Amino acid sequence: MSVGRKLFRLWIFATAGYILLASGLMLGWVRGEFVRAAFEEYGDAHAETLVPVACSSARGQAGVDYTKQQTWDKYLYATQSDNCWYPLSKFRHLFSEYNDLSDDALIEKLYQDSGTPLSEARPWMKSAQAAGIALVPPLVLLLMGSTLAWAFRRG
Repeated sequence: MSVGRKLFRLWIFATAGYILLASGLMLGWVRGEFVRAAFEEYGDAHAETLVPVACSSARGQAGVDYTKQQTWDKYLYATQSDNCWYPLSKFRHLFSEYNDLSDDALIEKLYQDSGTPLSEARPWMKSAQAAGIALVPPLVLLLMGSTLAWAFRRG
């Protein structure tokens, strides 16, 4: 058996191991984006929009006017600050100084002030990025190996 075939077999096993390892490591990253997308879809259809406010500035009664933490934010945002979450209607009632802003402008401002990312979930984009991370390096290695084998073959 030639050296080229042995190296190709080695590449196949190394690639399979790398893809399994990379897929296992990125599973949580991709799955979190699908969870976030499902939450956004469910929230848009069934719940009132929640807005974050620093708990040090909270007004009203905990558990009645606001909740301490959304069930999903601690899993999706590693740098999440200490936020209290208000339904938009209760927020407008308790924080009347913001009544001059539209709902969209208010939501954008409060998310920006709290440091919570306000971006649309894109699970298929994350899946494509994960696939690229898992597949491109082995293909580049195969291309480099094939090029070296071609360059040094006996003629």
